[in-house]
Amino acid sequence: EAAIGVDFATEFGESAYGGYAKNLAQEAAISINFSREFGESVYKAYAQNLAEEAAKVVDTASAADPESVNLNRLLSSVSILGVEGSYAYMVSPTGTMLWHPNAEKIGNPVENAAVKGIVEDLKAGKSVENGSVLYEYKDALKLAGYAFTSAGNIMIVTADYDEFMKIDYDTLLGNIEIDGVEGSYAYMVAPDGTMLWHTNPDKIGQPVENAAVKGIVADLQAGKTVEDGYVIYEYKDALKLAGYSFTDTGNIVLVTADYDKLIDIDYD
Repeated sequence: EAAIGVDFATEFGESAYGGYAKNLAQEAAISINFSREFGESVYKAYAQNLAEEAAKVVDTASAADPESVNLNRLLSSVSILGVEGSYAYMVSPTGTMLWHPNAEKIGNPVENAAVKGIVEDLKAGKSVENGSVLYEYKDALKLAGYAFTSAGNIMIVTADYDEFMKIDYDTLLGNIEIDGVEGSYAYMVAPDGTMLWHTNPDKIGQPVENAAVKGIVADLQAGKTVEDGYVIYEYKDALKLAGYSFTDTGNIVLVTADYDKLIDIDYD
């Protein structure tokens, strides 16, 4: 009976604190999702507005003197405030690059799939409105706003997605702890096992070390469905308990602490 009582207390403590840690991880993942979605909507609208303004500038210059429009002067200074590496370029309705900061691209077909898609829609006679888009180009995720000039050319303002989305993980994750449990903390891991954020900055960018998260990563890479939950595992000769949850982009948020600091059974 005493053994049964100890087992029950242990199982109850694990499920209670495991569920609590999982809930904290889920709340953190929701906050990250909101920050990303809010940032995306803001920057998409901003990039589209800049593209529309650039298109108007070109239209005004073309109306005044169509033979001497200097696209280099008009577009070379267009950028998204505070976003390093942002720039504008312009593509014809048939997909030819009319202007680009890299002069070698001018006169060549546009390369990225997003603008190719717009060109194909135009060729098919579809109506395409000014807008914004996320797309991949040379293994990097990009965000771009686009607008049309009066001549039908496509003005694009773009930058790397990561330069837009500088989410404040220090605030979102750095203050998370399990109430009353000393040494508890949160961290975040990419689906490939790379540490994206940790209270120890030296670990960021390195492969995750503990076997439990490695197991989650292995299951994901094997195409298995992994639900939010909690795990008990050993790390550097200490037993740990961690709750975990997934963001919309598949990153794994974990909230963890030493097992002994969570499960304090009243043996007396």
